[in-house]
Amino acid sequence: MPRVARRLSSSGIYHVMVRGINKQDIFLEYQDYRQYLTVMRRIKERSNCIVHCYCLMPNHVHLLLQTDGEDIGLVMKRIGSSYVRWYNNKYQRVGHLFQDRFLSKTVEEDSYFIKVLQYIHQNPVEGSLAPSCATYLWSSYSDYVTPKTAVFSGLVSTARALEMFDGLADFVKFNNEVNKEMHQNEYLLPASDEMIKSVLASLLGNRPIEDLLAMNRSERDYIIIKVREETRATYSRIANLCGLSLNVVKKACSMKPKS
Repeated sequence: MPRVARRLSSSGIYHVMVRGINKQDIFLEYQDYRQYLTVMRRIKERSNCIVHCYCLMPNHVHLLLQTDGEDIGLVMKRIGSSYVRWYNNKYQRVGHLFQDRFLSKTVEEDSYFIKVLQYIHQNPVEGSLAPSCATYLWSSYSDYVTPKTAVFSGLVSTARALEMFDGLADFVKFNNEVNKEMHQNEYLLPASDEMIKSVLASLLGNRPIEDLLAMNRSERDYIIIKVREETRATYSRIANLCGLSLNVVKKACSMKPKS
């Protein structure tokens, strides 16, 4: 399946998400989290990009990145390949660690910038990994609120975000007001054609999308269900991109996926 070109941001700012293949954990120990941040800091300096915000979850990563002319794909490739080499050597494994392409959404407006920052910082709370933003170790929240005790220094630039608030208390208040709409409708990222096709490509492996038409029903339904779960795309968009009828997609999504 040919890859779709990423939408470029006029601001240079992107909300990026990368996750483990088959949703497996990509951080198993304290050292793993530290290594990923170390790699990010090194690539940030090499690529001259800005990290506004991050959150490392056990099986995925959220970043709010700003590039300065360099392609976001190249930045993420450098981060991913460097970490995977280190990880595979440490755990004596081979093969892919991250699922296919990273996902990205452009961030053009300041209002959306702070919503993304809020969403990223709240990920551990929403995922029941921490009772509050402040108690989760592996996010940039402490870089903003308690920089002297931040777990990792020299990575995050807080200036842009803090300029949008009336002091630190306002920042803290905003970041702890859960945006239910964003968490419900944008888990990971809003569905785009690129995202749907990326998920499809991962599920199909090297097979062309046309193979969906010839699959047995249970296999095809499983793929449709997984696309729906991972993208939250509408039935009609899934049908159009998969070359299937709307009725076929609706029937598949009414069934529970088989494990």
